[in-house]
Amino acid sequence: MKNFIKLFLLSIIVLCVIGCANPANNSNGDDKKEPVDTTELKMALYNKILGTWELEEGDESNSGYETIVFSSDSIIFDGEKKSFDPNTNLFFADEVPEEKNLSSFGIGTIYIDVDGLTCIEFNSSLNTIESLTLWKIVYLGGRWTALPDDFVRVSGGSPDYGSDEGLDFSVVGDWSYTIAAGNTKTKFSIKDDGTFSFTKNNDVTNGTYSLSGNKITFKFTKDVVETEDTFTISGSEDEITLTLVESKTVTNGQTQTVTAISNMLLAFYTSIETSITLRK
Repeated sequence: MKNFIKLFLLSIIVLCVIGCANPANNSNGDDKKEPVDTTELKMALYNKILGTWELEEGDESNSGYETIVFSSDSIIFDGEKKSFDPNTNLFFADEVPEEKNLSSFGIGTIYIDVDGLTCIEFNSSLNTIESLTLWKIVYLGGRWTALPDDFVRVSGGSPDYGSDEGLDFSVVGDWSYTIAAGNTKTKFSIKDDGTFSFTKNNDVTNGTYSLSGNKITFKFTKDVVETEDTFTISGSEDEITLTLVESKTVTNGQTQTVTAISNMLLAFYTSIETSITLRK
């Protein structure tokens, strides 16, 4: 009987020793946290600023930029296009070297690196961002510093983007126009990131656009001539008619404003008409 009790107690001790050596919540020491994949979060944040932004009226540019277009695969600074991939060119504060990190100043939503490191500050709790501050990080006076600029959105940013107030359809998509005399078909793409492009034969020209009510304004530069044409929009999902309101060009610093011709239509369609009908 005594031997049975000894064996019973010994068994309990052995089990306790084994239990202590291998606690139930122990995974053989391999309890390190897996790296968090932030890809989706980065994409979600970046998607909130897709579109065209302009320097706030009355401000002087510290960064040197007047207009910025954020698109899915590029960022255009004042007409200069830079390739961009949120997976490799977008960073959170903890991924940025300490000397270039602005989080100690309460700044640091996201950082981009395509034209030198730049921090973009905005209210990430909002679905539609109407304004943001761009901090251009530069090495100045022997130390890293940040030059802030306030930008306001001029296009993009809405789930219903392309169907602004005054329109019950979207203008976003690929449109075409055929000149009857020459039977020349031109592709005209209006994109949901605030940019557009013309493709005529091998000639492709890109620009930006903005919507206001039933009006659309196209901005682009062709053959060193800066053009800004504003049209009213009418039509439907499958066919739209653009009718000129004003055409402004800047050549060698000289500004000319007309209403009798559209410099955009003249440049791309060799047409002196003031309206054009596009079809999908």
